[in-house]
Amino acid sequence: MTNNTDNFSKEDVDSIKEAASYICSNKDCRKLTIAPSHLESDKIISTGSVIQITSDSGILLCTSCADEFESDIERLSSWKADHLEWVSKNINKKNKSGESKKETQRHVDDDLKVELDEYFAKHKKGINITAALGHPESLVFAEEILSYLLEKGYNANGIGQMKFNPPIDGIKITQAKKGNIDMKIGPKM
Repeated sequence: MTNNTDNFSKEDVDSIKEAASYICSNKDCRKLTIAPSHLESDKIISTGSVIQITSDSGILLCTSCADEFESDIERLSSWKADHLEWVSKNINKKNKSGESKKETQRHVDDDLKVELDEYFAKHKKGINITAALGHPESLVFAEEILSYLLEKGYNANGIGQMKFNPPIDGIKITQAKKGNIDMKIGPKM
């Protein structure tokens, strides 16, 4: 099996994502794989990966699950069937607690703005921002931080994504090479 979806048209890939309701098909994960962009109101951020199971069958996974399980055909086939059944049974239903399982999105509030201004006022070099791979909420938060830093005239170099090992909770700022600053953004603590 391969995660190459060249055999799938864009319509096929979109259909697989829609059938999964843009939710990771791993029942132990079920992360949302789509979110609105805070930088461009008419854009979305899509972090899901369509993994090819057979020549005519694919599954939607978040990037973390895709990296971990992409070669387990039997498991992926089972997950796909279970997930599509779960989506069908739960359309327009509240979960048992009556609350959404969607993770609450962090925002750049006044307190964080003060902290960012105090910290970065001393640094004239570049700021490298990296969000946790496979974690859409961290990416959206990183976009909001980048937007604020650029608005204030700081030298921010855009956003990258990577899998942190060991994992990072919240925001971690460290000195990088050549005087630059690394800002790593992981899930909320």
